[in-house]
Formats: sequence, structure tokens, C-alpha cells
Amino acid sequence: MLQDLSIHDNADYAILLSGTPLPSQSGLSLTGNGENRLAYTGNITADLTFDLAAYPLPVVFVGLTQVYGTANPRLTITPGSELRFKTGASLRIAVDNWDNNDWRGQLTAVGTLADPIVFTADNGNSGGWGGLVFGFNS
Repeated sequence: MLQDLSIHDNADYAILLSGTPLPSQSGLSLTGNGENRLAYTGNITADLTFDLAAYPLPVVFVGLTQVYGTANPRLTITPGSELRFKTGASLRIAVDNWDNNDWRGQLTAVGTLADPIVFTADNGNSGGWGGLVFGFNS
């Protein structure tokens, strides 16, 4: 939990998370940072849900975010969420790196007409991110 914190004048993102759940937060002040938002990257190896529509901080995906493991982890994205990716960043589901065929992974993203799920480039440019990549065991 992030509670009653002030993060100021950082040269880069105010907060960077790697493969963890989004922390609950209250009383958080972000000013004067290179980017006043939360950056996310890393390996997701256990079930995780992102409810970005309800999350109080803007989130941007940077680098490579992977969902994989022998326990077949599932990343669930809730309706109304918008996932913004920096240039070159991508989301990979059960991509077989290092020739490990035991890796499994799942993505569940079911939007609605009223609350679609959007995957998009942070810079707004077509081709401005690395996309979704699904491996053999996804």
C-alpha cells in the first residue's frame, strides 16, 4: 500500500513496478517528476487482475511484460481498462523463451460495448508499441 506519500522531482517515472499487483494507495502526491504516473513491466508468474479503469493513478507499460509459468498464470483485464504502452513495449503471453516448453500463460480481457478494453500506443502513433504476442502454450 502507498499511503500519505509525496514523490517529487524524480527524473523519470514517479513509481516503477515489476510483475506485482498494483498497490492500493491513498494520500499520494506526485509532482515535478519526469512522468507523474506509474510505470509497469516485468514477469507475471501468478494470477493477477488489472482494473485500470478504477485505478486512481495513470499507468503506462514500459519494456517487456510477460505472463508465464508452470502454474499457468492468468492476467485478467477488467472492462473499461486502457493499457498504454511506450515505444517498443509489449505484452507477451506464454512466449517460449529459453526453450522452456513447460511455460503456460493466459490473458482474459472481455470488454463490453459500454466499457471496451483498449490496448494502445502511449504516443498515439500507429505501430508505436510492440503489440500482444501469444506463444504456443497460451
